[in-house]
Amino acid sequence: MQTELLIDSIGPDIRRRTGITAPDEFFYIKEASGKETVFFDAREFEVQKKKLEALGSTIVVEALEPYTDRARGSTLLGSMGEKTLFEILRAKNITEVKVSDTVPYGWALALQRDGITVTPKNFSAERVHKTAAEFEHMRRAQQATDDAFALAKKILSESTIVGNTLQWQGAALTSERMKVELETHFLQRGLWSPSSMIVACGEQSARPHDEGEGELRPNELIIVDLFPQDRASGYFADMTRTFCKGQPSPKQAALYAAVQQAQAAVLAAAAPGVACKALHQIAIDIFAKLGFETSPKGGFMHGTGHGLGLAIHEGPRINKDSTNVLEPGMVVTVEPGLYYPELGGVRLEDVIFVHETSVENITKFEKGLIIT
Repeated sequence: MQTELLIDSIGPDIRRRTGITAPDEFFYIKEASGKETVFFDAREFEVQKKKLEALGSTIVVEALEPYTDRARGSTLLGSMGEKTLFEILRAKNITEVKVSDTVPYGWALALQRDGITVTPKNFSAERVHKTAAEFEHMRRAQQATDDAFALAKKILSESTIVGNTLQWQGAALTSERMKVELETHFLQRGLWSPSSMIVACGEQSARPHDEGEGELRPNELIIVDLFPQDRASGYFADMTRTFCKGQPSPKQAALYAAVQQAQAAVLAAAAPGVACKALHQIAIDIFAKLGFETSPKGGFMHGTGHGLGLAIHEGPRINKDSTNVLEPGMVVTVEPGLYYPELGGVRLEDVIFVHETSVENITKFEKGLIIT
């Protein structure tokens, strides 16, 4: 086995391997013997050592200073960090390393220049299959997200229609106000939204990744897509619902019914051994039967789902190009959608766990378009 190297601070690969994060980049090395080591200077050494001890980890924490001292006297080119890493590898007689794509290109070039053989390794593949403990981290995050949707629905229910605006607690209800309430909810429960969230109304909702801004309006489609991260474990939840405060048009209601039908069919077909590409085709076929196209220009314009874990988007993908099948340990979203600028967009998203002989939908919040 070749030595494996990660250089990161909070990324999913290094978090999966070590269980820890840090304010600054740190080195993680797994030697051919299987020994795992992380390196920190005096600012972080005791803090990270205590973290690893609390986790019951066998990872060794080494002080960075002896290697930094040697690097200061080095005649090699490069930054102090690059020279320090080289001194670590030289001290351990390591001449070949496998690195992830998170290792900065300049660092990889510096190692190669100094005689270290560098080859790529797909560390993210390790995250495709989750353990029972990882399932529980994600279940907790998803439960908090269910509660956040109950809050969003409550706010919309309490709002009143005044002309072409929604009024809530004496002021116009905006995307920004809703996001503040939802983020406060997450922070109080140990989660946060590092990649923001989506509260998009009307034409904004017809752009799948438009985060939304400005006033939320009555009789319009409102997509709420929340994907918070549990701060303690690092695992993400992901969930989308579409609402209308007031009365949707018949065409808007038809969009919602079509998406709900497509999602229900995909969820019913999901099982261990089923091809992800086949699940995507189910959604396409239902939309086509109901008169909705699949196109990047409108209609169904994205995949049906994606893996979820220490990153918001990871393997496997549920789309037309996927070569994966559902396997025990996978966690995936199921989120078909339809988007038309003149009508708005509809997306419904649940998260499923794949077990040995079944799948489990861990998203419990109800589906319903109209809020009175």
